[in-house]
Amino acid sequence: MKIVNSSAKAAAKPALRAATIRKPRGTGAAFVYERLRDEILRLELEPGSPLDEVGLSKRFRLSRSPVREAIIRLAGEGLVTVFPNRSSIVAPLDLRLIPAHLDALELMQRLTTRLAAQNRTDRDMARIEAGEAAFAEAVNRRQLPEMINANHDYHMAIAEAGANPYFTSLYGRILDEGKRMLHMHFSFAAESRVRGLETLMSEHAAITQAIRDRDLNLAEELAHLHSVEFRKRFTSYLQQNAASAGFRLQRRVPRPE
Repeated sequence: MKIVNSSAKAAAKPALRAATIRKPRGTGAAFVYERLRDEILRLELEPGSPLDEVGLSKRFRLSRSPVREAIIRLAGEGLVTVFPNRSSIVAPLDLRLIPAHLDALELMQRLTTRLAAQNRTDRDMARIEAGEAAFAEAVNRRQLPEMINANHDYHMAIAEAGANPYFTSLYGRILDEGKRMLHMHFSFAAESRVRGLETLMSEHAAITQAIRDRDLNLAEELAHLHSVEFRKRFTSYLQQNAASAGFRLQRRVPRPE
């Protein structure tokens, strides 16, 4: 079962220009991992799609060993489901779990942003500011993959400034899973999307300033409002587009024999 179908993709308006996938680094398993991860997060490989090791080996002109290694790594990030018989699929998106995901996102965003305001160094600040600028540039160019990646990098720079590797790791996984949600959100409803992007830019600027000023309470409050506004926009998007886009709320995927 697939949550996003071809008719859903066709409904997206062309307000955002196509952009080249970030070139994978390394070779072998690292190459396959980065390429498949990019395609999963961009929904080019749809939720529930089978991942055939033989076919992937032919595609990448590699043996099955590095392909298998890449799939196991993706499974560790929650992006791939591996069954006992060693068959694999792109992890399904369960729309019923979205409220729980958004709750976790809000909590970790508040915590990591507060810690960043408390612990950030000048070097951390430079990375945060660079991330904010990269997101703004991607928005101005209307390039969807770059926007999603830059948004992720900006928030991860904040998490790393908080100097707690456990929180950073957990927050990174939540953000990775959220990339597919961002792709859906940014790919529909062109007019509301543009306003939302402009709002995101201003929210990022305010968060960055609060961290720069070491204002812990304000930084946490702005992070909270940032997540609340995303929840409102994404919930509104689902209400308007879920049925027409062909989404299915049922999560269960037939287990391959």
